[in-house]
Amino acid sequence: MFGSGSFSDPFAFALEPGGGIGKFSLRDKTGKVLANPNVLQGQRVLCLGCAGQSNIANTAQNSYATVNPGNVLNLNIWDGALYQGQNPFLGASNGTGTSWLGRLGDKLIASGQWDYVVLATIAMGASAIAEHAVGGPENLKYRAAYNRMKEIGTMIGADLNIDAWLLMQGEADKDLGTSQANWQARFQSLRQSIRARGDIAPMFVAKCTYINGASSPTIRAAQAAVINSVDVFAGPDTDTLTGANRWDTTHLGDTGGDNAATMWRDTLISAKTAGLIT
Repeated sequence: MFGSGSFSDPFAFALEPGGGIGKFSLRDKTGKVLANPNVLQGQRVLCLGCAGQSNIANTAQNSYATVNPGNVLNLNIWDGALYQGQNPFLGASNGTGTSWLGRLGDKLIASGQWDYVVLATIAMGASAIAEHAVGGPENLKYRAAYNRMKEIGTMIGADLNIDAWLLMQGEADKDLGTSQANWQARFQSLRQSIRARGDIAPMFVAKCTYINGASSPTIRAAQAAVINSVDVFAGPDTDTLTGANRWDTTHLGDTGGDNAATMWRDTLISAKTAGLIT
């Protein structure tokens, strides 16, 4: 048996603060198609935790429909079930109702490196790094994604874990005027909380600060400084996706989403070649 509600519910989350459609994780499963987790048995599976702000949530503007929704799956942290990977993605904040993550999943499948891609989407639009640190409202979602993925593995008799964390966060801290030292300290709080529960997945930190037509040298420097090439690695520089890549001078559109997906695909294939992920 499998299905929504087939899993334990170890976390009792309050609604995220802030209000507005962009400040709540998508939980509406209307039209969503459940996926049987048993299809992952014996397959090459890549499980990605997708965290940060709106540019890795459901606030793109694109017409893309996932080509391989049966192979690109969406882990819903709220009920622990897997769904076919279709817009909008459950667990992330919902702005425009579309995400470029289906493109990423399709590109990873097309690379021939993996049979299935599972996207644990927990990004929250407009969230500052302090909200992801210990004590912040976003922090427990990292634990939820990790535990939900392991729970599915236990259920089907497979060793499933989050294989990599993709972090695209920084735009809010540009607007808030967060200092380099404070961003780094709060990132380290997030990192340490992830490691404390036994989650050893490498973290890939994008340079992601571009908002209202400008990026932040301060936050970019902080993002570069936390790379240790041990468990934290450089993600793509999505600040370079300007102009026609953005539909409103901040958020990724069709072109930008496709380019971001290609950049992340290349990052992950390079990580696999280097033995950082399997």
